[in-house]
Amino acid sequence: MRLVGALTVGLLLASCDSVVGDPPPTSGVAGVVLAGPQCPVVQEEEPCPDEPIPADVEVLRDGDLFTGMPVREDGRFQIGLRPGSYVVRAITKQGMSCTEHPISVVPDRFTDVIVSCDTGIR
Repeated sequence: MRLVGALTVGLLLASCDSVVGDPPPTSGVAGVVLAGPQCPVVQEEEPCPDEPIPADVEVLRDGDLFTGMPVREDGRFQIGLRPGSYVVRAITKQGMSCTEHPISVVPDRFTDVIVSCDTGIR
């Protein structure tokens, strides 16, 4: 029984992209999820900037979900990824339509992205 448990743990660790104790990733995607417009009429003297919102960020590779995570309260996120091509999108609890962003991750750099979600305010 102990051997089966050890094999299970070993297989789980082998399937992980990173293991506890690994150095932090040096490449990936970093960004913010913003919702707007926030006002029905935006005027120069009364700016109405887009605001950060809670969402789940998903990273797709070749059309399939690769990884994901919830964003922080300030709308920011950072996900370590190996170099390659990905698509970043956000899923909101409110069901807002959010832009999808194709990105290229290069070695030793985090690609910046702003994911915009439409509030529907017009």
